[in-house]
Amino acid sequence: MNSQNLFEVAEVQLTYKNHKDLFKRPQLGTVESTANLIKGLEDMKRNIDYKELFYAIYLNPSSRILSVCKVAEGTTKNCQINIRQIIQGALLQNATGLIVCHNHPSGDVIPSRQDMACVQGIKDAAKLFEIELIDSLVISSYDSYSFLENGLL
Repeated sequence: MNSQNLFEVAEVQLTYKNHKDLFKRPQLGTVESTANLIKGLEDMKRNIDYKELFYAIYLNPSSRILSVCKVAEGTTKNCQINIRQIIQGALLQNATGLIVCHNHPSGDVIPSRQDMACVQGIKDAAKLFEIELIDSLVISSYDSYSFLENGLL
């Protein structure tokens, strides 16, 4: 490789901006408050009974919300997620905690085998970067299911 080729590669710069209002950000407490947070998002309000949406909630060490990010949008029956994208979001924000949440338009909040495999994949990937997967929620218009409360995490 000659020295001219060095200028043809991409340069990546990582920065972290501290949020001045970090202590004003909400802390998540209960499964119900977390489910209500996601149900209150405009896109979820419009689509909760129509198509699956998958969100990641990124948390700091005090369990304060750094951000909520829609990471996938699917169909009435499923949603393809990218675990790499979820972990990348956590790393870019220096998050130490993660909660994932998606809806079931059918109204049945019992997780499918695919849901369980997906959550295990996220948990394994997060652990590699010292990020704790705190919970995974499945929600519908009238109900919610917590992996943590049901002993699956």
